[in-house]
Amino acid sequence: MMSLINRLFGSRNAASSSKSTGKGVAAADAQASRFEDSCATIVDNSESGMRCQLVHVLLRDELRRHGMPPHWVSCQIQLVVSRRRGPGMLLRLVVRHWDDRLIRHLLAFEKSFQAELERFEPLAKEWLHGISWQIEPLNTCPYLVMPEKAYWQKAPVAPVMRPREASFSAAVAAGAVTVPVAAIAPGTESSDIQQIFAIRDR
Repeated sequence: MMSLINRLFGSRNAASSSKSTGKGVAAADAQASRFEDSCATIVDNSESGMRCQLVHVLLRDELRRHGMPPHWVSCQIQLVVSRRRGPGMLLRLVVRHWDDRLIRHLLAFEKSFQAELERFEPLAKEWLHGISWQIEPLNTCPYLVMPEKAYWQKAPVAPVMRPREASFSAAVAAGAVTVPVAAIAPGTESSDIQQIFAIRDR
């Protein structure tokens, strides 16, 4: 992994030392390192520094690949040592901008980002100990007051099809029933038939 990342980022000789707070604790016992907004306190040419740079670069590329503004999601990294898995990292993805579309697709974005990370660096399965989310929009969230409890008791449900329509649509979707286009006179297509065509096409 080191040789691959070195080719991407190059070796840096800057050796900025990590700042420790409170009582001096050995690195092997540092179970609760604080999250960092950047990798400034990690030695650049160390293995952890290279991984940190890799995570930030891939996150930026992933946002660009999906057409999302780069400032919507940032990443914080925590160095941890697990008794079972050894040293590794915890990633915290921070939502900096509220958008209902993004909130609905957080899990999908996480899976896509993790898959890209593991595709680029197969050993990520060993040192990536987990991904968490933090919602921290900068005054862009419109939902600042909790609704009445009736809001949750009357949650919207998917429209229910009548049994006859449901069974026929299922048969069309499964290919058991076919509706020839030639049998439909021009200009007589109903909305139901258009929906059936859409189901068949899917």
